[in-house]
Amino acid sequence: MRRVTAVLLAAALGLTLAGTAGGPATADDPAVPRLHREGRHLVDQYGRIVVVHGLNLVWKRAPYAPPDTAAGFTTADADWLARYGFNGTRLGVLWAGVTPNAPGVADPAYFQKWDRVVDLLADRGIWMQFDQHQDMWNETYGGEGVPAWAAKRPFPFSLLPWIPLPFPEGYWTPEVSTVFDNFWAN
Repeated sequence: MRRVTAVLLAAALGLTLAGTAGGPATADDPAVPRLHREGRHLVDQYGRIVVVHGLNLVWKRAPYAPPDTAAGFTTADADWLARYGFNGTRLGVLWAGVTPNAPGVADPAYFQKWDRVVDLLADRGIWMQFDQHQDMWNETYGGEGVPAWAAKRPFPFSLLPWIPLPFPEGYWTPEVSTVFDNFWAN
C-alpha cells in the first residue's frame, strides 16, 4: 500500500510540476484572459470575478512617462511585479505628455515611452488600465495633467498671483472650479 501511495504522490507531483514548467504568460496566451465588465465586476472569459492586485504607475512631472532607468520603470521592475503576484497596473497618461506644445499635435516620443512599458507588462501577463490622469488641473495650481497651452488662468483671477495650496485643497477654490467649468463648457 505504501508503494502505491508513493507512486501516486510522485505522479501527482510530476504532473503538477509539468503543468507549471512553461515560461511566463504572454498577452496572447489564453491563460491571460481579456477582462470585461459584467455589472459592477471585472470578469474573465468564464464569467469569474477577477480581483486585480496592482500598482499605480503615474509620472507626474515632465516628460510624464517613465524613463528606462532605476528612477523610472525597467525590465527588472516588471519582473519583480510578476514574481510577487501583481497582475494589474494603472498607467497614468497625461494630456500634457500627449500634446505638450499645441492642440492636436501629438508627441510620438511620448507614446513610444509608454509602448516600452506596455510591452514589458504585457509580456508578463500583467493587465493595464489607462488613466487620463490629472490632479488640480495643471502645474499652475500645484498639480499636473493639462498642458500649459490649455491652462491659461481665467480673468479676473489672472489679475492676482495664485496662492499655492496643498493637494487637494486647490480643487475647492473659485479659480480651479472656473478652469474646470470653462473646459467642460467649451
